[in-house]
Order: sequence, then C-alpha cells, then structure tokens
Amino acid sequence: MRISTLDPISLNDVTDLNNAPYIIDGEGTNALKIYFENEANKAKFLAIPLHTADATVSSAYAKWLIRRLQAPSISPGNNRQYQPLF
Repeated sequence: MRISTLDPISLNDVTDLNNAPYIIDGEGTNALKIYFENEANKAKFLAIPLHTADATVSSAYAKWLIRRLQAPSISPGNNRQYQPLF
C-alpha cells in the first residue's frame, strides 16, 4: 500500500496520522491511503465527481487537480472568465 500524508485539499502535510481521517483507494499493493487534515477536507475530496463507472478516486482527483492547476489565475487586468472550482 502506498501512503500519502499530503492533504489533497489544503496541500498541507498531515503529521498526526493516529488521529487524522483517511481513505483507502484501491486494493492490495496498488492501494493508496490518503490522509486529510480534517473531516471537512475529506468530505470535499470525496465530493469530487467520478466521471466513469470504473474510475477510482485517485484518478478522478488527478484529473480535477490538473484542471484546477490549469485554471486561469485572478489578478488585476486579467480579463479571462473565472470558472469556480467547486
């Protein structure tokens, strides 16, 4: 099992692994255990939609994160249309 201690919502490192909420995505050696800083971040993560019947939470998050990172930034003089992330 692979383990991620980087909260995918806040992008902060989770240090209290004994008390932190987590999910396990997948099975066996390819499973991914993802820790969160709090239940609210876990709920936001789980609310990210899966787009296909055979998609995993990890693949949906990766697609969501790529879209988020490619979203135009908001700055003075930026005339692009802002698309909300949630």
